[in-house]
Amino acid sequence: MKQPNIDSPAGHIIYAATAVALALGLVGVSLLNGMAWSDDNQEFKYNERFAQYIDEDQYARLADALIHGSLSLELPVSDALAQLDNPYDFQSRYNVSNGGENPIFWDHAFYEGKYYCYFGVVPAVLIFAPFQLITGQWLDTSVAVVALGVAFVGAAALPAYRIARRYFARTATLASLIAALMFLFAGSNVVYLVFVARFYSVPILTSLILTFLGLWFWLGARRDAQQPANTPRRGNGGDHHDAAQGTSIRTTPRLSPAHLAVGSLCMALNLGSRPQFILACLLAIPLFWNEIMHERLLFSRKGIKATVAAILPFALVFAPLLWYNWARFGSVFDFGSSYNLTGFDMTHYHQRLLLTPVLVFYYLLQPIDLSFSFPFIETTEMARPVGWAPMEPMFGGYFWLAPMALLVFLLPAVRRELKSRNLWAASLCMLAFAAIVLVVDTRTAGVTQRYFGDFGWYLMLVAIFVMLSLQAQKAELEEQVKHLTGRIYLKVAPLGVRHRKAITAFIVCAIAFAFVVGGLSLFSPERYDSIAALNPDLWDAIMRAIG
Repeated sequence: MKQPNIDSPAGHIIYAATAVALALGLVGVSLLNGMAWSDDNQEFKYNERFAQYIDEDQYARLADALIHGSLSLELPVSDALAQLDNPYDFQSRYNVSNGGENPIFWDHAFYEGKYYCYFGVVPAVLIFAPFQLITGQWLDTSVAVVALGVAFVGAAALPAYRIARRYFARTATLASLIAALMFLFAGSNVVYLVFVARFYSVPILTSLILTFLGLWFWLGARRDAQQPANTPRRGNGGDHHDAAQGTSIRTTPRLSPAHLAVGSLCMALNLGSRPQFILACLLAIPLFWNEIMHERLLFSRKGIKATVAAILPFALVFAPLLWYNWARFGSVFDFGSSYNLTGFDMTHYHQRLLLTPVLVFYYLLQPIDLSFSFPFIETTEMARPVGWAPMEPMFGGYFWLAPMALLVFLLPAVRRELKSRNLWAASLCMLAFAAIVLVVDTRTAGVTQRYFGDFGWYLMLVAIFVMLSLQAQKAELEEQVKHLTGRIYLKVAPLGVRHRKAITAFIVCAIAFAFVVGGLSLFSPERYDSIAALNPDLWDAIMRAIG
């Protein structure tokens, strides 16, 4: 049966229905451990292992502080903590906590006797503060995480469609478009972030949404206007003949300042949400390279309006965010993460260079640890052979949990297709940015599956480019060999059409594998915020059901 065209009403409905199904799936994920729907109104939770309090409403508290004109959080500072020579040393804090009688708050920035939120302020300004101003209530963090997860699906669906429609309009099918959305869904770690519905997930999800919206607006900025060929030239347009009218038509490219401005605004806001995502702003260079260097639609006299629209949002956003850093910590480049009260002293932590490649291996290539008992997957064992680094439970490396990303290794095979579509340089930049973010995350914070969301989406976008390029190659080869028969076809087709069918089978299996493994990992009792720990009634019911 022939697939509906991606631009047809049926194609739009099916694609939208897929996105809705994924969003509903995330809501279902949030029900498993009950974090987003808990009626536990305890303001602070004491953690006996760390002998410190955890404030799950850190973002709501930051929003409340901003509303009342304060940059620091309204949290009690114990004399025992204030008098420590080095409050960032975990053992020192543990010793003076006295079983919680001297309250100390976990994962907060502590600087000059005050608590601060070192997580990006943008979610507090855009989400939590408006909610409080409208309702008079604090927005529950876990509910916000679920809402952000649902919004992420919509945000991811937009650039996936735009990429297929703009760069692969003749060859992209509805199946490949849906696969692209599945790539971004599984490869951006959104299921993990929604399941662990704590404030840690808020800035990552917010930046994923902002980045995908930014890309969508940027990729939609180009407008190709058509005018009669005898119209005076104002740019490097292309001519073609309209047979129906008997006239020659010229296509004149232009850029929408509104799209550029909104896209840049979304990208710039990453600095105040999850700074690791700020590298995505540099994707504008390869994406608009032709408009900058050849068509002169940017950074030229005729492109002055578009240029201002693209650059001004960065100045308007960066200025207050850098002031926010300076007002709290005395430096525009100090985001406060080094003053975090966590399990190690981040002000003095220096990771051994020999350990970093080991941790990168864990991030990317650590095999999955299977078992014979439900849920058939366990957290992996990760040694520290040459030094210490913080590590959190993981279920395997990125390429194991999202095997669709392996398509990036076929990038050289589609170089010609990507160059012809002006996506080759963007692909290389995405791989480079993913590597940079991965190394920075590894060296500053060790290993945690949560950080897959920082770099995984780069790899998935490149994988999408490869998948759509292979499909374009397949269509071209089918056109070339369709007139061949018999032995000639058997000699030509295996090198073209047939092996691409194997790649299609790999993509289907990889998506299924990612969803199955990701789903099973949710039931592991070894993971953070496990169902067994937070929803024991459901866990007992599951155990009874599987016998």
